[in-house]
Amino acid sequence: MNLFKKYRVIPWVLAFLGIVTVSAVTAYIIFNTGILTKEKPAREAQPGTIFQTELSLTPDQNVKVERINSSYKETAEPVISAIRDKKTELLDELSKDQTDTNKVSKIANELYTEQKKLQKANINQFLELKKVCNPEQTKRLSQIYSELYGCSGKGKGQGQGMGHRHRWGQQRKNNQ
Repeated sequence: MNLFKKYRVIPWVLAFLGIVTVSAVTAYIIFNTGILTKEKPAREAQPGTIFQTELSLTPDQNVKVERINSSYKETAEPVISAIRDKKTELLDELSKDQTDTNKVSKIANELYTEQKKLQKANINQFLELKKVCNPEQTKRLSQIYSELYGCSGKGKGQGQGMGHRHRWGQQRKNNQ
């Protein structure tokens, strides 16, 4: 008794299951490797575009803001690099078996000096941006800086918002 002669449906069911299996594997490979959909890398936000969208800048204001941000970048980048170097130097000294506390103190003071320079650059950038903005934009600018600094938004010049626009700000507040 031949099973395939008695039940003629079995070869068709097996063929159908084979086709479904091959199709599923092919679809899995195509969609997970991105062969059909050439995935584009995520577009990075260009400096100034956040201010442009969040503050609803006019084209004239946008040109001024770009100039301010460019100047800030020239000032801040070397300071940020120096801060990174000092932090690396500090961590290297701290991870030694015999940590020289005098050297750690000296590095920490140098780090504070660099951080002070960066804070002054941030303040100057804010003051320059404030000159470009109208009163409503200035309130929003204050909120943006408050969010960047991780403040609760209770300072002067703050809007009626909750002090955090993005999810990470809310998580930070919840963790405290």
